[in-house]
Amino acid sequence: MVAIAAGGAAVLNTVEHASRPLPDAVRWLLVGSLAAAMISDALIARTLEIRRTQPELFRTAEIALPVCALLCSAVGLADWGAKASLSAMVVLLLAPVAAGTAVWLKHPEPDTVDLG
Repeated sequence: MVAIAAGGAAVLNTVEHASRPLPDAVRWLLVGSLAAAMISDALIARTLEIRRTQPELFRTAEIALPVCALLCSAVGLADWGAKASLSAMVVLLLAPVAAGTAVWLKHPEPDTVDLG
């Protein structure tokens, strides 16, 4: 929850600096909050009961979330402007969503997954 609030503050500060290079603190708040949210989601997903019974459903997310979090940190090292940084964050945020959608399309029927 804190990462999401920090992400909101980071986006607001990024928009305020849209016409000039991002200050380091704003850039790291943006990428750090998104990376923290992704790592938190990956760790929370490891505690789910269904993950233990249907590991193939979560394998994609277990790979996508930490990789995207690492790539968010790489964006923090780049000295990009506001538009490029926000664009990169959107792409990196949508990558795990796309991975989840792919799993959902592969298993569209509820009876193909044993939910207990």
